[in-house]
Amino acid sequence: MKKFLKKTSLFLVTAAMTVSAPLMAWALEHDIVILHTNDIHCGVNDNIGFDGLAQIKRDTLARTPNVALVDAGDAIQGAPIGKLSRGLAVVSIMNYLGYDFCIPGNHEFDYTHRRSRCCHRRRSARRWCAEQRSCPQDPRLPRRLRS
Repeated sequence: MKKFLKKTSLFLVTAAMTVSAPLMAWALEHDIVILHTNDIHCGVNDNIGFDGLAQIKRDTLARTPNVALVDAGDAIQGAPIGKLSRGLAVVSIMNYLGYDFCIPGNHEFDYTHRRSRCCHRRRSARRWCAEQRSCPQDPRLPRRLRS
């Protein structure tokens, strides 16, 4: 069994390297920029703000077309703009900025699991989440997390 796993692993690694070689060669010849935000908590004007982020994205796109704007969660909760709109105002701003990926953080579920799904459906960005499921009957979950 160990010999089989060893051979299979070697085959998979070799196949992955063979398939990814053209992509790696392309990446070596091009600038790839990832702009990242995290824990915004509705801070539309905090630090550089969304307007500063928009300017950085415009400037970066002028240098290379290979720009990804990614958020790693906790964007829609934390200030009155988020509370009053239950997250949708910040989602609209993020759509306008052109986020490519939005990864849900723990505060994306503060307005219930159902509301979190609603906000993510309205995002133009792709959602990337390893594990997100609804557990409507699980009594261990607080009521606000049940959908």
